[in-house]
Amino acid sequence: MMTNELLARAMKVPMYSVGAIPIACASALVYLRCGRVDWGVARALALGAACVIAWLNLSNDAWDSSTTVDERKPESVVRLMKGNVLAVHAMAWTALAIGASALYFACAASGNARAWKLLLGATALGHAYQGPPFRLSYKGLGEPIAFVAFGPMATVAFYIALCGATTGGAPVAITPVVLSVAVLVGCTTAFILFTSHFHQEEGDRAAGKMSPVVRLGLPQALLLADNLVGAHYACVATLAAAGWLPYTAVFGLVVTYPIARHIVDYAQQKLDANDIDALFFTKYLAVRWHIVHGVALALGVVAQRAFLSPDLFI
Repeated sequence: MMTNELLARAMKVPMYSVGAIPIACASALVYLRCGRVDWGVARALALGAACVIAWLNLSNDAWDSSTTVDERKPESVVRLMKGNVLAVHAMAWTALAIGASALYFACAASGNARAWKLLLGATALGHAYQGPPFRLSYKGLGEPIAFVAFGPMATVAFYIALCGATTGGAPVAITPVVLSVAVLVGCTTAFILFTSHFHQEEGDRAAGKMSPVVRLGLPQALLLADNLVGAHYACVATLAAAGWLPYTAVFGLVVTYPIARHIVDYAQQKLDANDIDALFFTKYLAVRWHIVHGVALALGVVAQRAFLSPDLFI
């Protein structure tokens, strides 16, 4: 593989959507409540989130270099930098310092300390995911961490920060629609991580990393993925029926079902053909679903105020 292809894969540009989608959905929720959004604060949050994602990507590669889990990962940043782990750690912590500063000043503009505390907690979970002494991803806890950190913590924190800044520091209530959107964002984020293990069962097992695929085996993991997709859309319907999610959002989310269905079908086809290496692409299909799903969710929330009434959800 050419070096420029490896660099493109190492940069993991699509993965930055896991920081962008929570901000997009939080902005939509603020628009639903206030009819406007403080875009200056939104930009600061986006910068901070991007830097924190860069820290996660770089530090994960650096910590993984101490095990054998990346032996078959040619796009590892450590491998591309000729094994210079200290340099990768330096890059990671520089990105974190910049990101944390941007997030702090954005949260300070809201006049609400809860947003900063939630983001600190999400960042701490990010370290516990891969960094010592915790290394919770090696215990099979990566997906729950991704769900909590990017869903109920980050999405809600971005909402609090944006809402506080937009209203001039008025108290911010966490309504059912905010929690519903946060849960859905957390689910699609965790699904990306789940699918990223599909092609790594052998390497993860050799390194002692008890990912869900190692615990279940690939065939059962694909069956679980199939069930998770069905459960996700059942959750969407349930939240709408409970009056916690606008029907305008549901209409958009229904359109994303074939994209989610294709993820499982693709993975099953490659497993049946014994083309395990091709399962590497599954996580990118999951990223595509995450982006389209998040955009549809945000636009659906915006449409509730633009075309109907926000009264039921504020």
